[in-house]
Amino acid sequence: MTDAPNWFSVVQGNFAEILQPDFGRENYAALQVGAFAGHGSWWLLALLLTSEGSSLDDVDTWLGSDEVAHHALDFSEVEAEYDERVGEWLASGKVRKHKMTSDEFFARPAQGLYDFIYIDGDHTAAQVYRDGVIAHGRLKSGGL
Repeated sequence: MTDAPNWFSVVQGNFAEILQPDFGRENYAALQVGAFAGHGSWWLLALLLTSEGSSLDDVDTWLGSDEVAHHALDFSEVEAEYDERVGEWLASGKVRKHKMTSDEFFARPAQGLYDFIYIDGDHTAAQVYRDGVIAHGRLKSGGL
């Protein structure tokens, strides 16, 4: 694997505190907009989405952005690291990888509602707002 930064480690403690009551819950569906190198995906799959019927939809372009932190990264390597990190779950179908923008993903017909949605893709204010508003419509009642 490459050495893509693990920015998920910054929020991991918050995720553990908030999501711990849902660890292993049956048929739990999660959506992550912005999967990067798969650190967050691995954490969600290893701790939260452990039961039968649980699933994760990951949406990312794996092209990077204008953020300075992305300039030095080879995103073909970042995507390969993601594929390696979550490979067994991709092969089993527990993870569905959507290589596209969040706008493209949300323009498709919904395949169901989610218990948990994490928005960490395009960090421009307008796109974060748009992702949040649209994602809210894909959230189950009581979801996070």
